[in-house]
Amino acid sequence: MTERMTAWLAEAREAHNYRRMYALALKILREAGAGPLAQAASCVVVSLCDIIYDPVADAWRLKQARRFFQCLLDQLTVEVEALRQVP
Repeated sequence: MTERMTAWLAEAREAHNYRRMYALALKILREAGAGPLAQAASCVVVSLCDIIYDPVADAWRLKQARRFFQCLLDQLTVEVEALRQVP
């Protein structure tokens, strides 16, 4: 699980557009199981699912999605660091 989360973290740091954010959050949601990481991923997926393929999206909704993605990135960082601490 540590390798997978580390890969997700690297991918999250490189996700500079909303489609990549959505795809990564969806992957995490499918593979992470229950818990805070899945909850954070779910917030990203829900915030982007209706607008991801719109040519023009509301700036407020995109800003909210970026905030949710930052929460996902923060949670992923915490979990990777916690796993690295375990002997």
